Amino acid sequence: MTSKNTRLIMVGVGAVGGSLAAELALAGLDVIVVARGDHYQRIQERGLHYLTPHREQSVSLTSVENICDLTLTEDDAVVLATKIADVAQAAEEIAKLNATLPVLCLQNGVAGEHIAAQHLEQVYAGMVYISSTYLEAGRVENYSSNAPGALCIGPHKNGTKQGAEGLAETFARAGFNATACDDVMPWKYGKLLTNLTNALEACCSDIENTEDLNAAAIAEGETCYRAAGITYLTADELVEDAAIETGTIAGKHRPGGSMWQSVARGRPPEVDYLNGEIARLGRAHGVPTPINSMLVAVMHQSVRDGILWTSAGLRARMKLAERLPPQGEVHDRRV
Repeated sequence: MTSKNTRLIMVGVGAVGGSLAAELALAGLDVIVVARGDHYQRIQERGLHYLTPHREQSVSLTSVENICDLTLTEDDAVVLATKIADVAQAAEEIAKLNATLPVLCLQNGVAGEHIAAQHLEQVYAGMVYISSTYLEAGRVENYSSNAPGALCIGPHKNGTKQGAEGLAETFARAGFNATACDDVMPWKYGKLLTNLTNALEACCSDIENTEDLNAAAIAEGETCYRAAGITYLTADELVEDAAIETGTIAGKHRPGGSMWQSVARGRPPEVDYLNGEIARLGRAHGVPTPINSMLVAVMHQSVRDGILWTSAGLRARMKLAERLPPQGEVHDRRV
């Protein structure tokens, strides 16, 4: 499906999409990015300011502000690296141009490829593991030090193992730890476990005192998986399989994960698709999920009211929630 002549269209050029696009371009591969607003303007004027533990440079990227500005060909493949809330609109825009092109979805959670498949005919699912940040227009930092990141790619709707292998080979040529498999969902469910602590990082002022809450959130996820008969990698297995080491940039470690970055940039957090996914599984299979349900509620309140919680406050909130109807504050925003 992909070859050395394949053109990759990167829709979404944030922390993940920007890192992917920069490394692909630096490896001499044909990539076009779709960015918006100030981010697009900075990339157009100066290139993408891309920093890693090993280098800092401006990466020249061919860019457009809307995918509709492109003429897509049968040799193109689309990488959908937007936040999950933007998948439906992006998929609709792609479908207007060519609904049959291969589209790789790289969202956190386990709903992105299902949303895209409602609009597109050939969808691949991907687990992506990159320690990167996007906080400022035109600038992306990738703290991964031994390889730029890891991907596991598999067919979802009308995709093929050969197609997944072609996509993985393309990213491997740019230095990523990239593999293909028949079923990527165990890796995606494993990545979801690692993302269950993102909300604590984003809404708690003393994250160093939340190890027990982190462990409890992950344990709830695993209990739900087992009740639902879901095959998954544990969080530790996922991290080991990805084999990504992290370093520092200008002497500093990565300041925060994807949800923390969304809040810092004034963007809606993806908590409904992460901790909310566990709460939904819990409701469906009779598994209590007090930690993840609480995190959905407090994350929304934190964003709405502009507050940070203390770990003690979160524990008090959880004890109060145990006396209320279970999971009553979980929002379902999947389409």
